Amino acid sequence: MVTNHYTKEIYPSSYSNIVNFTLETTTHTITDAYTPADSTSYATLNISTTANTTNTIYFNFDTSVIPANAINIRISCTARARTSTAQTNRISMATVRLYNGSTALGSNVSILDQSTNPAVKTLASDVSMNDLSDIKVFVNIHRSSNKQAAQCNFYGSTLTVDYDVY
Repeated sequence: MVTNHYTKEIYPSSYSNIVNFTLETTTHTITDAYTPADSTSYATLNISTTANTTNTIYFNFDTSVIPANAINIRISCTARARTSTAQTNRISMATVRLYNGSTALGSNVSILDQSTNPAVKTLASDVSMNDLSDIKVFVNIHRSSNKQAAQCNFYGSTLTVDYDVY
């Protein structure tokens, strides 16, 4: 039996479970986040100014482009994001992490970074998968006691899926 190997890159296509963030509606809108991790466009997520709150959002991938008969599935994921400040009196924690449903993959990756050109960061590498139905990137930012404005710029994410088909 002949096996064909494929590699497909998938970018976020929607968001869900947003808590406390407010989205920009004129420039740098949420659709600017539906791009590869190395994109120069970004979505601005305004962090709540309420002290000691957690701000969260999931960026979801549409994996229906992977055939149902795919086998030997392995995924890797990168993301690019930054906060507008690295001052811990404003933001005590800012991370991104890859999830499959409620199962965390890899570890939390810090995005507490105010540089104007943040690095693309690896969230998971070469993870064996059987089910791709609920793959998503989780952005989690905890506001400190300082109530000054702060934002998260989410540039995008790339889910690379390697698989075989007989």
